[in-house]
Amino acid sequence: KDKSLIEQTLVMDIENMISEDDIKMLMENMPKKAPKKVKFAKNAPVLIIALMDTRKKLSLPGQLYNFEDGKLTLGNRIPMFNNDAIFISSMANAFMQMITAATALGLASQYCTITSSPVPAKKLKEKLNIPDYMEIYDSAAIGYGAYIPRQKYVRELEDVIHFGKYDASKSWSDEYIVERYRANADMKFITDQLKEI
Repeated sequence: KDKSLIEQTLVMDIENMISEDDIKMLMENMPKKAPKKVKFAKNAPVLIIALMDTRKKLSLPGQLYNFEDGKLTLGNRIPMFNNDAIFISSMANAFMQMITAATALGLASQYCTITSSPVPAKKLKEKLNIPDYMEIYDSAAIGYGAYIPRQKYVRELEDVIHFGKYDASKSWSDEYIVERYRANADMKFITDQLKEI
């Protein structure tokens, strides 16, 4: 709830997140010039940071470990089990339930995934005294909405539901996906909304 800490967490220089080579590549390939500052919901009264305790992977099937002198270290996993996917999926479910609960309480929420980028995450872990075995999954700003968001683009149900077998004719072509990317179609509702507020 510390306002100063929320702002420090949610306003990060792009230069602190990625290397100079990555910035150059990003600038060359982005349809529009990337902003120098990434600003999220820094005025939100609450920022919830969801943490994953990596030691709990031990309860998942096939995880190898070593426990000596009171210290637990995780080793490899048996390849037939995709523990990382199970672990992330469990966290995603918990995070989505938190967002849904906020909505049910009449609150607004916004994903602030900057905290899952390596450099800001490392700095944030140091600032908040988060131990190494905890990983930042994601974060969300929670509060009362400053505006009513527009309806997002959602495909028709008959175009996304498959019965019995997957119907490949319902999939978008590679060309169409590239066309949407070039037109910035999937982010248009956000940029239009931001112009209005």
